[in-house]
Amino acid sequence: MKVKIKLEENIKEPYIVIFANEITDEIRNINEILSKKDNILTGNYNEKIIIIDKTEAEIIRTEEGKNVIYLKDKKCYTNKRLYEVEELLGKDFIRISKSTIVNIKKIDYVEPSFNCTMIIVMKNKVKDYISRKYLKSFKEKLGI
Repeated sequence: MKVKIKLEENIKEPYIVIFANEITDEIRNINEILSKKDNILTGNYNEKIIIIDKTEAEIIRTEEGKNVIYLKDKKCYTNKRLYEVEELLGKDFIRISKSTIVNIKKIDYVEPSFNCTMIIVMKNKVKDYISRKYLKSFKEKLGI
């Protein structure tokens, strides 16, 4: 796909036009990404609202009814629902259970556990279980 950016002083708000002979999956994905109003991930940390670099998020999970975002050296809370956070994160993240999403680039290792499940250990040493329901898609994503 070719990309062309044209700067004009009289333009008040940026807009995008895509020229194509058909609507492809790539164009649908671009449209979806660009049309999202709230593409920023924020969290509450020490009574402050912080902007979170999505690539720094290691694991996001629900704990005691609150959604927690674990970063390398701290954890913060978000008011967004887990599925809303999942939509913002992108292709480097995968759901491993009903209540947990992980950054595949931040996985330290995975080991077998009881009852056909696996334990995932993140680089920040946070552990969680990969449920059987999500195990197949997890293995496919990692190519194992």
